[in-house]
Amino acid sequence: MNMKKYFAILFLCLFVATFCQAQAKVEKAECDTTNYNLTMVLSYPQSKDVLYRSAKEWLASHIPGFQQKLQYDDKEYGTIKFRNSTYLSSKKNYRQKTTIDMTGTIDYMVTINIKDGRFRIKTEDAMANWQESFIFNGTRQYNGRKSLELKNFFMWSKDENAILVYSTDVGKIAAGIWLTAKELENDDF
Repeated sequence: MNMKKYFAILFLCLFVATFCQAQAKVEKAECDTTNYNLTMVLSYPQSKDVLYRSAKEWLASHIPGFQQKLQYDDKEYGTIKFRNSTYLSSKKNYRQKTTIDMTGTIDYMVTINIKDGRFRIKTEDAMANWQESFIFNGTRQYNGRKSLELKNFFMWSKDENAILVYSTDVGKIAAGIWLTAKELENDDF
């Protein structure tokens, strides 16, 4: 198994497993290392309506500007699609004297499909967007804004932290939906 794929899946599963202890089950967690698309499927003994409501509540309260980022929302089919981003901070040393400092975001599309007793979170179209600067002998020189597909950014920067931060965000979404569904279940009693 490719080491990058292993790290992304391991980190994603560990994050979700920390929160989803007894009742939720991770059925699938995979990372397509060709494009760094992540897919996670969780089963939880709740109706589609409860899982959908918990997803909407958690996303609205934890994703800044969620309503503006929302691209598609269909309660009947249990589908929510939105753009999300996570913080990117990376450094690359170049010839032992120059450091390339990159600060920006990883932007990606999230699709959540909900059915009775399970939901799937899938990410795609991940792009790294950053402000690049060179640091040479303590002097910083800005080199403008850059943008690459996440797979190309990773191949160029070799920064595994970018993949881990990205997969952790997906894990937070999965855990958040599960925790909110659990709270809704407890509130119904």
